[in-house]
Amino acid sequence: MQFECPKDNILFLRSYTERITFNGKRFMRLSIRVELVLILLLVLAKNALFAQLPTIVTSNVSGGTACAGATIPVSFVTSNLTTTNRLFIVQLSNAAGVFTNLTSIGTGTRSPIQVTLPASTLGGDYRLRVITDTTGVSYTPSAVFMMLKPPTAFLSGDTSINVGGTAQLSIAFTGNGPWTYTFTNTNTATTSLNPLKGLVQPTVSTTYTLQSVTNICGPGTVSGSARVTVFPRITTDFTATSLCAGAAVTVPFTVTGTFASPGVTYTAQLSNAAGSFLAPITLGSGTVSPLNVTLPTNLAAGNYQVRVIASSVATYVSSNAFTVKPLPTATLSGTTAVGIGDTTSLSIAFTGDAPWTYQLASGPATTTSTNPTKLVVNPTVTTNYSLMSVSNACGAGTVSGTATVTVVPKISVADVALGGVCVGTNISLPFLVTGTFTTPVTYTVQLSDVAGSFSTPRVLASGAGSPITVSIPTNVVAGTGYRLRVVASAAASSINSPAFTIRARPTAILSGSSTVNFGETASLTLNFTGENPWTFTLSDGSTATATKTPFTVNIIPTQTATYVVSSVRNVCGEGTTSGSAPVTVIPRLLTENPSTAICSGKDVEIKFTVGGVLSGTTGFQVQLSDSLGAFTNPVLIGTGTQSPIIASIPATTPVGGSYRIRVVATGGSAITLVPTNAFFLGRRPGAVLSGGGTTPLKPGEDVFLVIQFSGDGPWTYTLSDNTTGTTSISPALLTVAPQLPTTYTLKSVSNTCGTGNVSGSAFANVIITSIADLIKSGINFFPNPIAKQLNISISSTATTEWQLVDNQGRILKSNRWESRPTYEETVDTHSFPPGVYFMKVKINDRWFSTKMVKE
Repeated sequence: MQFECPKDNILFLRSYTERITFNGKRFMRLSIRVELVLILLLVLAKNALFAQLPTIVTSNVSGGTACAGATIPVSFVTSNLTTTNRLFIVQLSNAAGVFTNLTSIGTGTRSPIQVTLPASTLGGDYRLRVITDTTGVSYTPSAVFMMLKPPTAFLSGDTSINVGGTAQLSIAFTGNGPWTYTFTNTNTATTSLNPLKGLVQPTVSTTYTLQSVTNICGPGTVSGSARVTVFPRITTDFTATSLCAGAAVTVPFTVTGTFASPGVTYTAQLSNAAGSFLAPITLGSGTVSPLNVTLPTNLAAGNYQVRVIASSVATYVSSNAFTVKPLPTATLSGTTAVGIGDTTSLSIAFTGDAPWTYQLASGPATTTSTNPTKLVVNPTVTTNYSLMSVSNACGAGTVSGTATVTVVPKISVADVALGGVCVGTNISLPFLVTGTFTTPVTYTVQLSDVAGSFSTPRVLASGAGSPITVSIPTNVVAGTGYRLRVVASAAASSINSPAFTIRARPTAILSGSSTVNFGETASLTLNFTGENPWTFTLSDGSTATATKTPFTVNIIPTQTATYVVSSVRNVCGEGTTSGSAPVTVIPRLLTENPSTAICSGKDVEIKFTVGGVLSGTTGFQVQLSDSLGAFTNPVLIGTGTQSPIIASIPATTPVGGSYRIRVVATGGSAITLVPTNAFFLGRRPGAVLSGGGTTPLKPGEDVFLVIQFSGDGPWTYTLSDNTTGTTSISPALLTVAPQLPTTYTLKSVSNTCGTGNVSGSAFANVIITSIADLIKSGINFFPNPIAKQLNISISSTATTEWQLVDNQGRILKSNRWESRPTYEETVDTHSFPPGVYFMKVKINDRWFSTKMVKE
C-alpha cells in the first residue's frame, strides 16, 4: 500500500503559509521547515505499519491455459502470515477474470493445493486466487489464463443416393479446436473447421458413426450417426431401332448396385409414342435379365422407349428411342349413285406403312403405295363393295367400311355448247336420258353459280321431256363459269353442260364535274358494267367505244354545259345510263402576236380571238405591259368593238425590254386573258454619213466612209451610188474605190420600224489625169474616128452631163440626166463634116474632154 497525505492538510499548509507571509519572511521559512518534518514522520509511520500486513500471492497457471474438468496444482506464497494450523481456500473467478461470484474449487493447508476445474465451466479468461480464514490479509490472484473445453462431436447427414452418387456428412464440434476424430471404420483425421462437411460415395447402403474425438484437453464424447441409402440402377440394354406393333421382343438389362432385400421382381414398361413414361404400358415381368415380352398390336406409329423397373426402390435408365410401325388398317368409302354406264371411284384410306396389299370381297389381291387409293368401278347394277383383308410388312391388319354404288338413269346436257348467252335470252335446252325410269318423272333445268357449283342451284324451268325452253334471268351476275344441268323428280345422275358465259346488259354512269379554260381539255369518267366493248353517246353527240372501266373521256368544250350519257350498248344490246358531269368553261380572249415589228411612236394592228361565250361585254381595250411583261400598271393603247384594233405605241415608251400586249374585255364575267409573246420595242432609224476628204486620190484608190446609225439595228442603208448593205454595227466602216471624183451621200436607211432620216456626205477627191483614167472610170466614147454615129457608155454615178463641141467651141450635141449607175446613148453624126471634135463630160463639178475625129 502507498501512503498519501490528506488534501485538506495541504490546503491548510497553503493558507497557513499565506498568513506567515503576511507577518514576515523569516517566520515563514521556519514554519515551512516544521511542517516538512511532520509530514516525513507521518510517512515513515505509515510505511512501518504496511510492512507488517500479511499477504498471499497466487502463482500463475502453467502455460496460461487449463482444461475444464482437469486437476491442476495451485501454488502460492505467504508473507507476514503464520501458516500453522491454517486452512487455505482456492477460488475461481468468472470468465471475465473478476471475483464477483466466488467459486471455491479446493482447500489445503500448504502450497500447492490440488484442485479440479469445474467441467461445466464456460470458456473464457479466468484467474485463481488463494485466500485464508484470517482477516486483514492482502490477496494477489494469478494472471489470466484461458479455460479450455474438452471436445464433443455430433455426426449427421441421413440421405439417399443413386449408385455412383455422393452424399454429404456433417460433424458439429464443441470445445476448442483443432479436433481429431475417428469413425468406427478407423478412418481418422484432424480439422479446425466447424462444422466439418465431407463427401462419401458408398456403393451399398451404409450407416456412419464416430468412434472418438479429442482435442488439446483430451478425449471427448461423440454422438449422432448418418444413414446413406444407396439405390441400385437398372440400365435397359434394348438396342432395337424399328419394330412392328405386336412383335415379340427380348429386353436385356443390367443392375448396378445391390438391393437391400432379395427376391426383387423386374418389369418391362413401354412409353407412349412421344417417349414419355407418364402412363407407361406394362409389357411383362421376370426375376432375371432378359425379359421376353410382346408389344401391343394397337400401337400407333411413333418414337417409343423401353425401361425396366424393380419391385424395390431403384433408378432407371431407359433404352434409346425406337420407331414402332403400326399394323395396317384399311377403310373403304364411296357410297354414291351413278348413271347407267358411268364409272365412279371408291376410296380406300390406309394407316401403317406402305406398301399395302388389300383385297375386295370379290376381287384379286392388289398392292399399292398410294394413300388414299382410288378404285374405278363401273357397275351395271347396284352393288355393295367391302374389303376382305389388308396387310403390310408388319403383317395382317384390320379392315372396315363399305361402299354402295346405286345405278340410276343418267340425264346429260354434256353436248350442249352455249358459248355466250345474254341475260333475258330464251334457250331451247335439249337433253339425253340413258336408262329407264320406272315411274313418270318431271325434269327440271338448273343453273349453277358463277363458279359452276350447284350447291345452291337456280331453277330455270321444268318439263316432261326434252327440250325445255328456259330464259336466263336478267338479275344474274355476268360470269364465265356457269353451267346447266337437268335433274329428275326420281333418282338419277346428271351430267352438266360445258361452262358458258352469261353476259349482262350494259350500264354506264357518268361523273366528273370540272371547270376549265376555253380550249382546255375536261376529263369525264364513265363506269361500265356488263361485257365490253361498250359503245356510248354523250349529250353533245360525241360517240366512242370503250374496252375498259372506268373509262376517261376527254372533251374540249366551247361553252358551259352539263353532260349526260345519251345511250350505251354492248353485245347484249341497249343498256341503262345515269349520272351527269357539269363542265364550266371560262371564256378565253387570245391576243395574237403582231406580224410586224412594234416600235415606239408607231401604230400597230392588234388582232384577237374570243373563245367561248362572253356575257355582258361592251367593248375591248388594248393594253401594253411594262418592260418586264407585267400588267400590274398596264398602259391603254387602243380600244375597239371587234378585231383588229389599231393601237398606238406612245413615243415616250422606253425601247427594249420584254413588252407584251393584251386585249381585255370591258364588263362581263370571268375570262382568261392570253397576251402576246414577249417582244422587243424598237425605234425608227437614223444615219449620218461622213468620211472621205480633200486629199487627192488616184482612180480606184480606197476611201473610207463612216455611217453612224441611231435607232435599233440591224440597219439597211443605200448610198448615192446605189450601194446597199445591212449591218448591226454602229458606226459602220465602208470602203469604196471611186474612179472619178465622187461625193457620197445616203439615199435611205431602214430597220424593222421602217425608213428613217439620213444626212451627211463624204467627198472622194479623185484626180483624173488622162482619158485613160476616164475609161478606167467607166466612161467610153466610140468609135474614134467617128463614122455615122457615136456611142456613149457611162458607168459612173458621178457623171451627169456630156457635150459634143467642134473645134470652134460650139456645142453640137448635149444631154443631162439624174445620177444613175449606167448611162448609154447613140448620137447620129452622119451629117457632121469631117474634122476634129471634142467630147466633154461633167464629173461632179469638173469637166473633162477628149478629142474625137470625124472621117
